[in-house]
Amino acid sequence: MVNKRCVCEACSYPAIQCICDLVPSLSGSVKVWILQDKKESRHAKNTARLFILGYKPAQIVQVDDPEEWHTFLQSVTTKNTVLLYPDDKAKPLEILATDESSDYSNIVLLDGTWRKAKKMLYTHDVLASFPMVSFTIPPKSHYVIRKSPSENALSTFEAATYALDLLSTEFDSQAMTSFFAAVVERQWAQQPQQHKHLS
Repeated sequence: MVNKRCVCEACSYPAIQCICDLVPSLSGSVKVWILQDKKESRHAKNTARLFILGYKPAQIVQVDDPEEWHTFLQSVTTKNTVLLYPDDKAKPLEILATDESSDYSNIVLLDGTWRKAKKMLYTHDVLASFPMVSFTIPPKSHYVIRKSPSENALSTFEAATYALDLLSTEFDSQAMTSFFAAVVERQWAQQPQQHKHLS
């Protein structure tokens, strides 16, 4: 009998929910930084950790950790970094990605509830110095396990995948999308039947 508290050392999921057989191993020249609220890091349905499993040049930064925050600031500049955030002043990433003069090697996402993400933005002034981008027509979310705040909302995994697909010609978005779908299907199959109608 498998101990439910036993965690897979590779994927960090409970052993009975191990997803190592599904994880792709993708790389690229564009790095994804996921700035995370500490409460979000403890959420069992958080998708940021899924993304960094499949895409190696990705890193989660706990904004309340001075060392991790310092590493992030030392690795990015306002010239090579864009911040993905749905603001009225944000430029459409779909259009920016077609600009041959742009050369962005870092994408920053804020991982948390909308209220927490907004707090991160206004608490850390440096974030406002990065060019802000958003999606004009975001793809439909397929993350049925966790309830979204709106019909147009994407999970962190989906947002990072779409943003990277727009900015990087070498990124295999299909591999990541298939990985996500397989994980969702496996996790959804393990959900109590009485809660499935809540999606």
